[in-house]
Amino acid sequence: MPKVTRRTYKVYDWICPSCGQQQELFITDKKGKEFKSGNCIYCGSQRPMNDDSIWTSPKSGSSKEFSESLNTRLCAHCQVPFSATLSDCPKCGNPLDTDDSEAMVVNKPSGTIIPASEFLKKRASRTSTASSVLPVSVPKIERGFPPVAKLRETGGMFGNITLGTILGVLGVIGFCAVMFFLLFLGSKTHEENLTVEKLAWNRWVEVSYVETSTGTCWEGSCPSGYQELSRTSENYYSGEDVPVGSRTEVCEDCGSRQVYVGLGPEYLCDTNFVDGVEEDVYCQDEMYETEHYDTEVPVTIYATATPYKRDKIRYELDTTLTKNIQTGWIESGNPYWPEPRLSNEKLTGKRGGEYSVVFRSEKGEIRRQSFDEDKIWGSFYVGQNFPNSKVNTFGSIVELGP
Repeated sequence: MPKVTRRTYKVYDWICPSCGQQQELFITDKKGKEFKSGNCIYCGSQRPMNDDSIWTSPKSGSSKEFSESLNTRLCAHCQVPFSATLSDCPKCGNPLDTDDSEAMVVNKPSGTIIPASEFLKKRASRTSTASSVLPVSVPKIERGFPPVAKLRETGGMFGNITLGTILGVLGVIGFCAVMFFLLFLGSKTHEENLTVEKLAWNRWVEVSYVETSTGTCWEGSCPSGYQELSRTSENYYSGEDVPVGSRTEVCEDCGSRQVYVGLGPEYLCDTNFVDGVEEDVYCQDEMYETEHYDTEVPVTIYATATPYKRDKIRYELDTTLTKNIQTGWIESGNPYWPEPRLSNEKLTGKRGGEYSVVFRSEKGEIRRQSFDEDKIWGSFYVGQNFPNSKVNTFGSIVELGP
């Protein structure tokens, strides 16, 4: 926990901008009830609602240094504080020259009025002491869009953009443009008069067969379904490194611990308000240093495994495989199934085919259309005419005419 030192001093609440008199912000009436003053008790002027003249608000607990606004000055003739918005001194009536009247503030520990320049020097020295202790400075958070100059410094809203990133984005845009262009061309169609020139088909059936292979394996690692032919005992070298023991080694600076070295410099860490008295809280943080030391760590010792006797098996393995027997592309209107010669093979029952119709347009251009089943394909015949058929830009048939 940081060491805390408390220092207290009397606080003046606000200065009237009309008469320049200092007075308390909260007033206690005859019944002992405390309320916030709305008018000056000397000249009767209304207190500004924006609270620009308030030095400290004990009720809210927030401190507003009068030296930051510097809206009150000291008359160079009669030494009376006055508001900077006035043109004449409220006491002597002399015209106020802002060059001769220096901004003044109240020295809170003693209650005396001192020049603002002296007060700012004291506050700057206190702030520098506090900043020397704080390890991290918090950056200012800017709201809204960053300015143009800031964008130029940081490389834009999206950071520093490399050439590879730009080329990647351009590549994606180009690919999308090409795809949209191809889709546009594919959607455009025109009419053609098509005539069936020929029919073609290719059918296949699936057969299964057994393939026998031989091989060797070490006992315990043979494939499933094998048939043993012979067995021999041989030396087995695994070549693996296995642990055979352990030892300890000294590792330099592998251990670390935090060592207390004392208290750091004082800094202002908090401000409290109790009964019109402002209390500054000064803290001192405990300072630690990281100390490294040598440690002993265990190390495992490895060695190559020694060979040992193991059975080596010579085996035979039957594997069932499948293949398709095809007829190849045949141009006719009467398809048939292939009839393979079965020796050590047998049909599996699976069969299929591909069917194609070749059209020719009036301009002599060839158009093709494929089918997976022979039912639709079988309804076509050579010489059949399809006027007003729709064909796209790539030559594919979109719709056959009536």
